[in-house]
Amino acid sequence: MFDEWNNVAEAWNKNMKDGDWFQRNIIYPEILRLLVNTDKKKIIDVGCGNGHLSRFLTIHGAQMLGVDNSQQMLKCCKAYNSDIKYEQLDITDDTFPYEDCFDVAIFNNSMQDMEKYTNGLSNAYRILKKNGHLLIVVKHPCFHGRSDECGWRVTTEDGDTFTTGHGLTELEKNKSNYTADFFLINDYLNKSEHTREWYGLKTTSYARTLQDYINTVIQAGFTIKSISEPSPIPEGQAENPSLYELLTRIPNFIFIYSEKKQ
Repeated sequence: MFDEWNNVAEAWNKNMKDGDWFQRNIIYPEILRLLVNTDKKKIIDVGCGNGHLSRFLTIHGAQMLGVDNSQQMLKCCKAYNSDIKYEQLDITDDTFPYEDCFDVAIFNNSMQDMEKYTNGLSNAYRILKKNGHLLIVVKHPCFHGRSDECGWRVTTEDGDTFTTGHGLTELEKNKSNYTADFFLINDYLNKSEHTREWYGLKTTSYARTLQDYINTVIQAGFTIKSISEPSPIPEGQAENPSLYELLTRIPNFIFIYSEKKQ
């Protein structure tokens, strides 16, 4: 799997840069709202990719560690010449080296790509301080199909129609007007491994239900504080009004915010 992310790293970095539309208009604002104050907080960015979230939270005063098991992704991180520390580590590995030292652990759209995600949650519990917080951001499992036949049924301004499939990456780049009458989902309970395409290259992901994520968080020892399904902030409308309209109707992400009590 990590070879897949090594292969996609260059294209991913080129398109993600310092955060795409989804990060800037949905994910970053919600992270700041939930964490309230990141100043001087020691935060681990799990599956950091090209480091965009770590760079963003550093601006807000956080002391970041970015970890990823893709060597090529970490090369992308280091090319930004920041002072952030990055390490090539796998959070699902039993030998993950940290313990009781982070205020916050964030999985920003990385958990759905982890086969052994229960190990990742157990390690997250171990590496957090008492009263530390876990923040999981995943593509909303209720609204992300396992096949290309699922998703928004989109009609472009030229009258062409297509189904968005696993994600909305293509709509972020589409600056023309389009509409969508409905969202098709027909395999929510089909928990399986599947592939997603990022900028022409494929990676492996794992379909899970909402109860899978919630119950595993609880079983790992966390107390869930809140669950949120945010809409994009108003600033996103000017940049991509059609995408903004869709995501004020059905959420693209779900946030599970939890606390380590012991």
